[in-house]
Amino acid sequence: MTVPAVRTPEERFEGLPGFPFRPRYREALGLRLAHLDEGAGPPVLFLHGEPTWSFLWRAVLPPVLEAGFRCVVPDLPGFGRSDKPVDPGWYTFDRHTEAVASLLADLGLKDATLVAHDWGGPIGLRLAVEQPHRFARLVLMDTGVFTGQQPMSEAWLRFRDYIARTEDLPIGWLVRRGCLQDPGDEVAAAYDAPFPEPAAKAGSASGPDPPWCCGARPTTPSRWWSPTCSAPPSRSGGHRRAWPPATTSRRTRGPRSAA
Repeated sequence: MTVPAVRTPEERFEGLPGFPFRPRYREALGLRLAHLDEGAGPPVLFLHGEPTWSFLWRAVLPPVLEAGFRCVVPDLPGFGRSDKPVDPGWYTFDRHTEAVASLLADLGLKDATLVAHDWGGPIGLRLAVEQPHRFARLVLMDTGVFTGQQPMSEAWLRFRDYIARTEDLPIGWLVRRGCLQDPGDEVAAAYDAPFPEPAAKAGSASGPDPPWCCGARPTTPSRWWSPTCSAPPSRSGGHRRAWPPATTSRRTRGPRSAA
């Protein structure tokens, strides 16, 4: 069944700085979804967060490819070159996870290195638990293993409220504000490129209600899975697998560079 969605014209992606990679397309969840598949060798799966897209990895991909790895880089539904459902209610943790799971199945990926940022962390970690044969290593940045019950900070609540009252999100400006060093006009424009109209930003607008923030929105946790230190049953009826206890996890903080 086709989902009502915005499809970004290809010309909006012409001449992006430092991003010569050609997309591949496939049909899944009633949408046309985009991904990069570059190089040969052991696979590395890169998962972006919100409100970015595969452009985020433009400086990372060349040295990883040169080192002899295969780089698989999807655009999540609602982002990048992928179709963008216009109904904010479409965007759920289950659907994002299903989209990535279908890509892994279509490509037959096994023993991959997961590199995950922001939203990509909960999505990728859930898949690593449900389908452990597909992952050999985890590289996590600006994300975490969350309980879904912790209180959110006042700064985060202010950000959520800003998103809720803003009809046309300034995506490039938001990315720019999140950088320690200003990435410049060209890069900011590249983050704006996937969104030709406000309706295309429904996925970005749904971002402040992600799976790890149920504690901040206790009246609407059903849209997302709230991981209370165990993985949910898979849609195929798979069994639960426990997350590692919190004492085995480690968070590191480094300098924030330009996006």
